[in-house]
Amino acid sequence: ANGSKQGAAVEAWAGLGDAKEINENVIAPGGANGYSTFMGYYILKAKALAGDFEGALADMKAYWGTQAF
Repeated sequence: ANGSKQGAAVEAWAGLGDAKEINENVIAPGGANGYSTFMGYYILKAKALAGDFEGALADMKAYWGTQAF
């Protein structure tokens, strides 16, 4: 994934690596920094596969929490 959260997420949900390890090393560091609008779902899905539900909720609040609906 070369440090890309998007690439790491694809690896995790495609079963190309250990989701927990990918989350710890690439996705979780920096919180929502490095998210993209279009790949956010897949990054959150990878966090869920890793069992990091609290981290996923924190990232959702940080990235999308300020949007007015």
